[in-house]
Amino acid sequence: MYQNPVDPDELIDIFELQRQQKTAYKDLSGGERRRLLIAVALVGKPALLILDEPSSNLDPHLRRQLWDVLNHYRRQGLTIVMTTHNMQEAQQYSDVVCVINQGEIIASGSVPQLLEQFQLNLKVEVETEVDPETLADCPGVTHVDGSSQGVCIYGKDGVFKKAVIDRLNSLSIHQFSIKTADLEDVYLFATGSRYMRYGQKDAKNDQSIESEVPFIKGKELLQQAIDSSNSDQLCEAQKLFDRARQDGHHEEFALYYLALCEYRLATLFAATPGEQAECINRTIEHLKGAIELEDNFSDAHALLASAYGQKLGLKPHLGMALGPETKRVLEKSKRLDGNNPRVVLIDGMSDYYTPAVFGGDKQRAISKMEHALELFAKEEIRDPFQPSWGYDEACAQLGIMRQDAGDIEGAREAFVKALEVNPNNGWVKSQLLPGLDD
Repeated sequence: MYQNPVDPDELIDIFELQRQQKTAYKDLSGGERRRLLIAVALVGKPALLILDEPSSNLDPHLRRQLWDVLNHYRRQGLTIVMTTHNMQEAQQYSDVVCVINQGEIIASGSVPQLLEQFQLNLKVEVETEVDPETLADCPGVTHVDGSSQGVCIYGKDGVFKKAVIDRLNSLSIHQFSIKTADLEDVYLFATGSRYMRYGQKDAKNDQSIESEVPFIKGKELLQQAIDSSNSDQLCEAQKLFDRARQDGHHEEFALYYLALCEYRLATLFAATPGEQAECINRTIEHLKGAIELEDNFSDAHALLASAYGQKLGLKPHLGMALGPETKRVLEKSKRLDGNNPRVVLIDGMSDYYTPAVFGGDKQRAISKMEHALELFAKEEIRDPFQPSWGYDEACAQLGIMRQDAGDIEGAREAFVKALEVNPNNGWVKSQLLPGLDD
């Protein structure tokens, strides 16, 4: 049946099934059945082994023994795909983890990659009642999860740990523990069992849902305004974001979107250089406010760098002061989240429009834009407050860069992709794509 099978007696010994050799399958215990099924699957030396909860019903000794055997075959080239609810087991033995929720893969990568993606590294678990708001503003905090059992604060470095410990000591709270975040934390955040950054709630109540409405509607109006060049819709979006700011709902995001509105007014609708400059100044003011509230906001830093670039274009004499500041802010956004597609998009635009004498590089810009498209294709936005714009814009900008380089077919491919991403993009549909045939 098999060309080069494993000796069945060897597998019987490995899985400690000697005493069960004459026992009918129906009379085996759950753990014995599981060991037998895995042994049978290994007899033929398969290239791929698919396992469903492989260590279920096994005692700790047999579970460890099972993984010793599976790892032995892994080293010989066996690929194992398994489903499990055992987070410790998945973290210890998996090269790649896929988190599945309601039948869909919602996050994937190695464990270190997933921890980085969700900004989880260290966590401080507080075992007594404390208001999460008193800890959320500590330097380095990325998430705060509050419950009736206590509070868990997540962060990424030693500065975070010291700041939280100092704050707890100042509150005379001494019942806490410091741990390393793990795959279970990733699972809870990815599936929404714990809410993402800035959330600080166990579940969405009516108030939290109500606070999302102006952001969801505002983002829709802003995108429609850009697609159709409708400044009235953009002004309506501004009003929604300003109302959210005045109500104190996620003020850092409200300021970010107010800045994005002003940025779009400057680049798409302003009639004179003076109007552009006023819009850009308001963009910068809003973004500085957002960063003051949340210094780890990579999107805000990136957009601020782009706004500085626009200001430099309007007032080149400010180059000595604004040039280094633009670079500093952009580099910080990359350090905060170098895989944020909007950060890569803005970095690529900066490379393209910066003169070579000042470090710009058009070919490098094209490579960055292509990388941005790869990141956008993988991006999954589940938090209504998080920025989600840019995919079609990155396609359009890549098309322009390729067209300038003489790659007309490459430009056409990028413009077509932009319309696949957003069929309502009027700029691409009415100007860029038809312009290739002129």
